Amino acid sequence: MRFLLKYLRPFKKRMSVGLTIKIAGTVVELFLPYILTHILDNVIGTLKIEKVVFWGIMMIICAALACAGNIIANRMAAKTSKDFSKKMRKNLFAKTLYLSEAQTDAFTIPSLESRITTDTYHVHNFVGMMQRMGVRAPILLVGGIFMMLRMDATLSLVLIALLPIIALAMVMSSVSDLIQFAYFRATHGKRFFRMAPLHHHFEKKGWSETVVVIRFWIISGICAAIATVLHMLDFPLLFLAPEFYKLDFSELPVMLCGFYLGPSAAVVCEAVKILLKLLLKGTS
Repeated sequence: MRFLLKYLRPFKKRMSVGLTIKIAGTVVELFLPYILTHILDNVIGTLKIEKVVFWGIMMIICAALACAGNIIANRMAAKTSKDFSKKMRKNLFAKTLYLSEAQTDAFTIPSLESRITTDTYHVHNFVGMMQRMGVRAPILLVGGIFMMLRMDATLSLVLIALLPIIALAMVMSSVSDLIQFAYFRATHGKRFFRMAPLHHHFEKKGWSETVVVIRFWIISGICAAIATVLHMLDFPLLFLAPEFYKLDFSELPVMLCGFYLGPSAAVVCEAVKILLKLLLKGTS
């Protein structure tokens, strides 16, 4: 981390401005559902069109500010990541020019090329994501919970109780990486899988890419079937909320499908679930 900070230090002013804009845009975005709730609960009942128009314009202004802030911050983050990785890649390349023949043979040329290209690309993505999702996600999580507590305390407590389940789904999506890392550390260099994530392991075993894709899509279909069954079941909240509130666990298979197989698989899984629900139960 000290190595990265050495290269990030020249960009601290630009990063500070970008992070400030990102935080402001994300906070403004959190006010959108709060304003909408205020309109539905307090403004519409007054039957005064000018108040509805005023708060509608406020929503449009907040949405525009949030959108502009996120675009500006993302562009600044991308420029910082580009300049940072460009300088680091240049210094790494210069360093390789001064390696002796014995050192070059010890590292091997493909390994040195990988460090200059692939490794710097991953660091570039890491720095960029920390300036974007690394700032946005925690604010949306904490701020979203705070807004829910203000608007509907009972429902927000139910959603907070479901956070461990969502976190478990996210951990399960990277379980092959976690197993590989833990086994590698415990055995001092041995590998549990031939390569992680899991689909690369199957490719190393000799499966063609077509076979891997087809079998993973079969898994996606199974997830869609499980999601459909869960979607047709109603899980009441008992004494926690009114009886019309129901828990929908059908999104968990969809989330796992998305984490493992990618967003396109999750979209297909969700679409199949909804279509099967319509065919079996209609719109009731």
